[in-house]
Amino acid sequence: EAPSPTAHEARRRLTADGAPSASVGAEDLALARTHPAPAGAWSAEEWAAYLILKERVPLSLRRWIGVRGRRGATVYDLVGRALGGLVRGGRALRRALRRTPRPAPRIERGPDGVRLVIEGWPIPGNIGTTYGNTVHLKPNPTSAERRRLLLNHEYVHVLQTRRDGLSFIFRYLWSSWRAVRRGEHRYWGNAYEIEAYAVERHLAAHPWLPDVWELPRVDQGSRPST
Repeated sequence: EAPSPTAHEARRRLTADGAPSASVGAEDLALARTHPAPAGAWSAEEWAAYLILKERVPLSLRRWIGVRGRRGATVYDLVGRALGGLVRGGRALRRALRRTPRPAPRIERGPDGVRLVIEGWPIPGNIGTTYGNTVHLKPNPTSAERRRLLLNHEYVHVLQTRRDGLSFIFRYLWSSWRAVRRGEHRYWGNAYEIEAYAVERHLAAHPWLPDVWELPRVDQGSRPST
């Protein structure tokens, strides 16, 4: 299936501006049909927004969509599951002691095999924390759009963990240390968070775009990764 003229024009404009432009394949054209823009078919500007999203989620991450990840990622997943059990047990104990009740955590099936622990145990100060393929959320966003943005943010961390495997936490902390050395905040200057927030902000600005887990794993002409 040939790329649409508007997609071709978007690639031409991005290249002229000095920005790398991902190729457009059949999967991209299918997403354009299932995620219409406010005015309907994607214009060149809307194709450009989509191609920029693909650049925000590079091939090094997209190759892990639909894949459980490197062997070490399972370790973080086990930690996330164990924390979910601890939270459930701790809150059950509070109820038994007739202390102030708190919502019991519940498990939901998230996108691409991700396990969501609602009212779970994220790192203090965070709404969500990713442990491998398990994401803890607290509180659970009531706004559908806010929940969508948060899930896409955390899903970027899921892909980062699948890619890095056991080394994820060490690479994450190293990135924080380097941010501090540059005089930046250890969180906001962390390359892992910069990547996730770039995706979140882009989707907030273009809410009609597909979710990260819907993106093609590879670009047209690239070899699939296994």
